[in-house]
Amino acid sequence: MNHLNRAALLTTIAVAIAACSSDYSFNEKSCVATESETLTIVFSSEEAIRTLSINAKSNDITFKGTTLNDGKWRTELSKINRLAINKGNLIRAEFKDGKQFYFGTVSEKCKKLAGEKLGELLQIE
Repeated sequence: MNHLNRAALLTTIAVAIAACSSDYSFNEKSCVATESETLTIVFSSEEAIRTLSINAKSNDITFKGTTLNDGKWRTELSKINRLAINKGNLIRAEFKDGKQFYFGTVSEKCKKLAGEKLGELLQIE
C-alpha cells in the first residue's frame, strides 16, 4: 500500500470514527417547531454550530454543520431506521445502512417538544 493510499485510508477511518462517536460536546441552543411541522434544533460547541431540521409530514431530515466532519446533508426519514434520544439526552439517527450519527444533547423541554412533533418516529430510551 503506497503512502497516498495509507493516508486516504487513515483519513476515512478518522472521519468514520468522528461521525459515529458520541458527541456530548454539542449542546442544544434552540429548539423550535414551526407551523409547517418542522422541528429545528440548533446545537453548538465552543467551535462549531449544527442545525438539525426534521419534518415528518414531508418525510425529510436536513443537517448542516460547520466542522469539516459534519458537512451538510439531506435525506428522507424513511432511510432512517431509528431516531432516538438516550437517557443522557443525546439525540442520534441510526440509518438503515447501519451508520449512526450523533447530533448533540437536548434539554428536557426540547425532548418533550420533539416527542410531541415526531411521535412514533422518535424513540425515547
